[in-house]
Amino acid sequence: MGRKRHWWNKRPELGKDFSLLVSIPLDKVCVSFPVSIPLDKVSVQSSTNVHGLKCDLLSTLPRSWVDISPPTDSDVIIICKPSYYETSNTSRVQFTIQIKATFNWSVFLHNNLLSYASCSVLHCIPCELHGVDDVLSLIRCVEKAKICQGHCDSKYKCLVRHRNGKFHDNKGMLLALEDLVTLDKPTIRSSHCEFLLDSDSPYSKCRPCYKIRTLLRIALSRYQHVIEIASLKRVGVHSHVNHRYLLEKEKDFKLRHQHQHIRSLERKLTHMATKLSIATEKVGVHLNSDMHEDVCSIMKQEDNEVVKLHPEGSFQRMFWSQQLNASRVQKASAMKWHPLMIKWCLYLRYKSSGAYEALRESGCLKLPSQRTLRDYTHVVKAANGFTLDIDEHLVRVLKLLTLKEWQKCVALVIDKMFIREDLVYDKTNDELIGFTDLGDINNHLVAYEKCLNEDTCPTVANSMLVFMVCSFFTQMKYPYVQFPCANVSGDLLFAPIWEAVFRLERCGFKVLTITFDGAAANRRFLKLMGSEKVLFKVINKYSLEKRPLFFFSDPPHLLKTTRNCLASKARHLWCNGSDILFQHITDMYYRDREKSMGLLLLPKIKLEHIQLTPFSRMRVDLAAQLLSETVAKALVLSGDPAVQETAKFVTMFDKFFDALNVSNYTSGVNKRKVFQQPYRSGDDFRLKWLKEEFLVFLDTWEQSVQARPGFSASEKQKMLLSPQTLLGLRITVNSFIGLVQYLFTLEGVESFLSQRIGQDPLEKFFGCQRQRDATSDNPNVSEFQKNMQTIRIVDTMCRPSVRGNCREVKNQHPINPNENTPLLKRKSKRKKSKKAKQHD
Repeated sequence: MGRKRHWWNKRPELGKDFSLLVSIPLDKVCVSFPVSIPLDKVSVQSSTNVHGLKCDLLSTLPRSWVDISPPTDSDVIIICKPSYYETSNTSRVQFTIQIKATFNWSVFLHNNLLSYASCSVLHCIPCELHGVDDVLSLIRCVEKAKICQGHCDSKYKCLVRHRNGKFHDNKGMLLALEDLVTLDKPTIRSSHCEFLLDSDSPYSKCRPCYKIRTLLRIALSRYQHVIEIASLKRVGVHSHVNHRYLLEKEKDFKLRHQHQHIRSLERKLTHMATKLSIATEKVGVHLNSDMHEDVCSIMKQEDNEVVKLHPEGSFQRMFWSQQLNASRVQKASAMKWHPLMIKWCLYLRYKSSGAYEALRESGCLKLPSQRTLRDYTHVVKAANGFTLDIDEHLVRVLKLLTLKEWQKCVALVIDKMFIREDLVYDKTNDELIGFTDLGDINNHLVAYEKCLNEDTCPTVANSMLVFMVCSFFTQMKYPYVQFPCANVSGDLLFAPIWEAVFRLERCGFKVLTITFDGAAANRRFLKLMGSEKVLFKVINKYSLEKRPLFFFSDPPHLLKTTRNCLASKARHLWCNGSDILFQHITDMYYRDREKSMGLLLLPKIKLEHIQLTPFSRMRVDLAAQLLSETVAKALVLSGDPAVQETAKFVTMFDKFFDALNVSNYTSGVNKRKVFQQPYRSGDDFRLKWLKEEFLVFLDTWEQSVQARPGFSASEKQKMLLSPQTLLGLRITVNSFIGLVQYLFTLEGVESFLSQRIGQDPLEKFFGCQRQRDATSDNPNVSEFQKNMQTIRIVDTMCRPSVRGNCREVKNQHPINPNENTPLLKRKSKRKKSKKAKQHD
């Protein structure tokens, strides 16, 4: 038996560092293996040095092991065991044993050092190998041991690879890592893996690897949940999307996610309630009269600190001073409440009278009684139609006499809200409330018409017609009058509209515009005003200087109906030889969501923009985001010639809406959109664009469709927007041009925000009316009247519904701390003394 030594010249220089050994394939190591000798037949001897041990070991080394000790270093012994892997069809060194001059030894499994302390299999081997018997015992122990398989599941591999091959806990400690060389397939091991198991062990994994399996399972569940949410968010699954537009997978995810969210909120609520009750039992203190006096003395002592902390004019400082003054007075009737405090309390009571009373009776805060609050809300009697009390209240609340002439310009906004059909008995006036009431003249006309039809039953109101007065240059938004109605025609609108104009002009206001939506009754009213095809203004016959009175169709409603016409399956818009299709935007949306990575071209467009429901069709914000500059640029960027006309259509209506919806002085600069900047002159470039480009675009579109041969009149009508929308667009654009030019002829006008002509304040008022009822149901006539009394007082504090048609302006604080105007209060009726009664 001899060994060929010429293979040493072909191996790399290892020296004492043999870490490169694990990467050497077997075909790179030229060896001739010795004849196999059974380990139990080998005679063993004790050696006094490593060189002697090496000479004894060469003749007894098993066949599967190879001596690769460096010839230049006789103080170290390195033996290895190559192994063949079928999956990769390669041979690699599997085990490596190193024996140093001190007879200390180390075992490597590929590139992994087996720790003597953690690997229980090696505990039977002495720490020093002084003889061949000890070396062969170590070889026998290593060969018989099983290799820990780790976690070979592909799902765990994806999890660890997502984290760059290493899995850490929340403290940054390494828990697991991916092993690519130990086995013939990748696996996930614990950072404290033992690598070797006893041959009699029934398990395939070591104890540390078993322990991390639970952590991996939890992390995998969270990772899959995050991936699922991210993938479904890219297709725009929203909680408000109707189920019939969702796939089964998306529907299952939506319901599961909502269920988990509800359960999480319930757990949080239960935990907070339990925590609060425990804290109350432990540290809660019952206040008595002595304790109350102590609290009052502490408030007096800390008054200076609170004054330093909160600046003068802030709501916190005003609230503190009111509580301090209320604690000093002996009688509640002697307390003089700040107007802002009254408004705040009215708003709390408006949200929930029961919660307000519970807060007041708790003793934590000093608040005015509900009787005191009713004295402020019942200054004006709750009634339908026009009254002198409402006119006087409007003039006094808005301080009309202190306004300049240009600040008296107002818009009359008209809209209708559906209410609940109900009859309520009013014991004060001894009447039933809930029937239609459109004024004396209209009531007689309706009664006469019913008499001709032999119908004597009064009609129960199912909607409320509301007139709101909005100032062009101040924050005044006053709900003026309301009329319970059922089916209102344009004939019945004529009398109340002109009476409202007359009363406002008589009070001293300057009514310049009337804004309504595109309902049939409103279009009928315009036809009664004149025979012109596009009637957008008349002469205000109640003004002394015969001012023009402009008519507007609400711009947000026009944008919404334009989007609905584009998305309607009954229409196929066409212009100048190209189609204008909603499908172009839909295809762009789905292509954008199919991207596996990168930025989205349409980040704000979700599934609710594409799959329209009856509710989403009424939302103006969805229409504004769909017909936006971002969508137009994405269509142009696609390079498809078929979508260029759709891109032009979206661009035109984006500029139209920006020009007629300027809400503040900063958005034009912040968003870098010149069409959203405020108007500062009567010859603004946007007026020229509206007249010479937008109106021309509508006329050219209509002419191209009418000149298209081979189609009937009804088919050509479906290639355009609806006639009502086109008429509203032309009326609004012409009125807006005339209004802006007229406003800048007035002395003192320096700027104008075009959003002041819209119906948004009235839509928000309707939202406040609906949210008053805890069941989110529409109010009846009686409830509408009472709510209107409160809303007139709290005005800006009342927040609209978050799911309403109009979104609230951001960064607009509901409380104005500088508002200290005294509120009007109902005069108390003093009881007559006995002497006065006897005198009478």
